[in-house]
Amino acid sequence: MGDSTRQRAFIVKSTTTIELKHQYKKKNGNRSSNNAFFLSLDGTNYRVCKLFFMVTQNVGNRTIRTTLKKGGYNKEYVEGELRGNRGKQKKLSPDIVTLVTNHIN
Repeated sequence: MGDSTRQRAFIVKSTTTIELKHQYKKKNGNRSSNNAFFLSLDGTNYRVCKLFFMVTQNVGNRTIRTTLKKGGYNKEYVEGELRGNRGKQKKLSPDIVTLVTNHIN
């Protein structure tokens, strides 16, 4: 996929959290809930393993973890891409550029 926001939205749509009947974890542990991955074919969803999902979508484990961490668990929104959005940087005037170029040459 070309657009990372659309890719993240597809990952969120294809993932659901699973609450286990018996989960043995400590009271203040860091364990989170498990995820189930689904791929649709002809309108029916088929549950697939994580490895098959990653290979089919050509994404890594880190991409899935980041997507689910950035609002994917509640399925309300997917955070957009924040890389490169720093605002306008100060530009040098053409006069200064020519002065520096002449000084170097």
